[in-house]
Amino acid sequence: MKNLIYALLIVVILVPGWLFLVKKTNTPPALETTSDSLLSTDNEGYARVLKPRAFIFPQDHGAHPEYHIEWWYFTGNLQTAAERKFGYELTFFRFALTPDQQETASKWRDKQMYMAHFALTDVDAKQFYFAERFSRAGNGLSGTKTEKYDVWLHDWKAESVEENGSAIRLEASTDEIEISGSM
Repeated sequence: MKNLIYALLIVVILVPGWLFLVKKTNTPPALETTSDSLLSTDNEGYARVLKPRAFIFPQDHGAHPEYHIEWWYFTGNLQTAAERKFGYELTFFRFALTPDQQETASKWRDKQMYMAHFALTDVDAKQFYFAERFSRAGNGLSGTKTEKYDVWLHDWKAESVEENGSAIRLEASTDEIEISGSM
């Protein structure tokens, strides 16, 4: 009987410890956020917004490459002459990969990465369409301007069509959907 009690005590003490070790060794490592990650929380070396500042337009419509992340977001509702209704969204994101860029002769090397998201809702047909694109800025595949509003990723773009930045032209298309016009 004594041996049975000792065996039960050993099982009660050792099994939970063994299960803890097995679980710990089989658990995948946590996803680390490093400065190499697009969504890194490491903002060392980047400008930070710590207090309100005066905006200067149209320049502030453009890019601010000294910051880690920024985006340009357009949403709206459209209606055809036949009163068919649509909703759209076109967003461009800029991610700095590093606060400092080493000079290089390569046109492919750039410290900026871009993502764009385009979505269209056909209200009457109850259809939703979307597409995304990603590209590094190297070799002109995507980019922004700092002096005026102009952002592009391949052939998708949003750009100022007036010097004061009051009108912006949007262009994006896929095999299924397209938006093209000024707002």
